[in-house]
Amino acid sequence: MSDTNAEVSLISPSEWELMRVVWTEGPSKAKTLVENMSKKSQWSESTTKTLLRRLVSKGILTTKSVEGQRGFLYTPTVAEKEAMRDQAVQLFNSMCAMKRGSVLIELIERMQMTRGDLDNLTKVIENKRETAPETIDCDCLPGECDEHEGAAH
Repeated sequence: MSDTNAEVSLISPSEWELMRVVWTEGPSKAKTLVENMSKKSQWSESTTKTLLRRLVSKGILTTKSVEGQRGFLYTPTVAEKEAMRDQAVQLFNSMCAMKRGSVLIELIERMQMTRGDLDNLTKVIENKRETAPETIDCDCLPGECDEHEGAAH
């Protein structure tokens, strides 16, 4: 699977929902995806097929003819974990550098996680602490950041 950062950033919430099914099912025919999305989200056949066409045009899915059969096999061009990571990185890169930590803390507080996830997160934080700076410079335009009074811009 290839690195498709630009395309992943264009995935709509409904397309994410469909992609989760594609990633779970693996390469699938439209009929299978239509049936699954009908059960999962009560989507019509035309809604699912429209989203499939959009995902193909964005390069997130590829199509391949299956010999002796009608229709296409839809295959993701990017792995689920890679797509989620790229989307999260893009979101955090669009935030004020000084606010990223507090947003991440709030997400962790709200998110249900296993003890294993929390153990791994604790290890990552402990390792990161060794090289972490005391402060992070604001990367906003002058006057744009109201989070930190007197912050150097």
